[in-house]
Amino acid sequence: MSPYHYPDFKDVLILKFLEKFEKDDPYWEESERAILDRIFDYIGRKEGFRYERCLDAGCGRGRLLWVFRKLFRVITAIEPDGDRFAEAVEMAEAFGMSEKTTMQQVSAEEFASDDRFDLIFCSHVIQHIHTDHVLPLMKNLAHHLSDNGVIALTTCHSTGDVDQYGNNYLQNGTPVRETVSREEFNNLVNSSGVLPVHYFHAEQMMSDFADIGLKTVDFRVFHVAREERDVLRQPDIDNYVNASPDLQQRYGVDMFLLLEKG
Repeated sequence: MSPYHYPDFKDVLILKFLEKFEKDDPYWEESERAILDRIFDYIGRKEGFRYERCLDAGCGRGRLLWVFRKLFRVITAIEPDGDRFAEAVEMAEAFGMSEKTTMQQVSAEEFASDDRFDLIFCSHVIQHIHTDHVLPLMKNLAHHLSDNGVIALTTCHSTGDVDQYGNNYLQNGTPVRETVSREEFNNLVNSSGVLPVHYFHAEQMMSDFADIGLKTVDFRVFHVAREERDVLRQPDIDNYVNASPDLQQRYGVDMFLLLEKG
């Protein structure tokens, strides 16, 4: 298999989009932080949960490695893109995690280990891969999950009735978003200079995961778009949109699932 290169080099595209649409609003980071807190609250209450091994499946440039450093005895971080992997290694060193962290340049779908992990964290990976590879990747993560373990998954959320697909790119320095078909999305996956995005329909995703032996024990949408926050004008927007399945379907750029064997 040819080397994998993440299409958004140095996260230039995503940073441009955040700069344009979020305008330094702290909400975006606060919304993500609330998801991390939700993960740690759940495993803290989960009877018999062991803080032994954690797998960051698709760690990117390593920006979230720090959240695991004090909790788990051993951390494994994997990333297929060579440039991002090198940055993640540097990040682990900067966080003082080198002695307890094993780094591997490999995709989550191809990862193989005799170890079983108590927490598998997979953040914003599956929305950028070929649609035929999503379930094989999730099956591989399930295979590496300990019997009492948890998979924490974040990805992009479709607010339509089915999965949706988009393509993000810069045009004369200005961020552009366009809707594409599933076939176009799959053709763009290995392109450079663009960021193809798969938005998953939550109910269908949970059904597909149940078919491969993963039950959903928590679900939440987050990162409500700026223009929708301006219209809704709710002081606690994430709790508001997660108050009912109807609102969850209509709002949230991203979604979070906690998965267990079952």
